[in-house]
Amino acid sequence: MNLDEYKYLWESKKDWVLVKELDEYVIINPVTQMALLVEDEELNKALVMKMLECGNKIYNDIEAAYNDV
Repeated sequence: MNLDEYKYLWESKKDWVLVKELDEYVIINPVTQMALLVEDEELNKALVMKMLECGNKIYNDIEAAYNDV
């Protein structure tokens, strides 16, 4: 699985964050208030893991992410 085309997610940490929803993470751009929807579950999990490894911010609710811009 090649994650290179998604490296902007962890290279631009202020533009892409994680919001924890129940037992899963949602990839959010708080500036544009858009979510990145990845239909491939394995790819989505790999992206989230890479973002966690790289230290992207994690929020417990979406409003906190939007208010931190």
